[in-house]
Amino acid sequence: MAQGGIHPWSTPFLGEGKRYHACITTSEVEDDITSAKLLRDELRSYGFECFFEEDDIKLGQITPDARQKVLNCTMYWIIFLSEKSLEGEGLLRLQLQSHMDSYQGLVDSGIIPVLAEGLNKRLLPECIQKVKNVRIDKVGRWLRKITETLSAES
Repeated sequence: MAQGGIHPWSTPFLGEGKRYHACITTSEVEDDITSAKLLRDELRSYGFECFFEEDDIKLGQITPDARQKVLNCTMYWIIFLSEKSLEGEGLLRLQLQSHMDSYQGLVDSGIIPVLAEGLNKRLLPECIQKVKNVRIDKVGRWLRKITETLSAES
């Protein structure tokens, strides 16, 4: 049996009306992209359907409307955040706020923030400061945490 209780030969359950287990969003910061690709590959190896913006939307076409269409058919929004990515992502901040508003402040909003090593939590947009997050570590425990979170829903 694979980690997180997933059989490597079984397909994880997708919620009704959902097409993806996860939408993975990252900035153009190279470290964020590298970590996001590692997560994408790990999740896909367990049979999770992942929408990865860098692969699935052409650069420059990641509009709030395009992202929202994907999020509507996704169980979790996994978003990689680093100090550099938070510097100029005004549209992303607005979309995070809109997403959280639609959950009326519930902490279980379907967002999994993945924080870069050393990121000060005070830099996070206020709307997601109370959302449970995962911090990237060198050991790889962060990958298991996300896989286990998605597995719990399957």
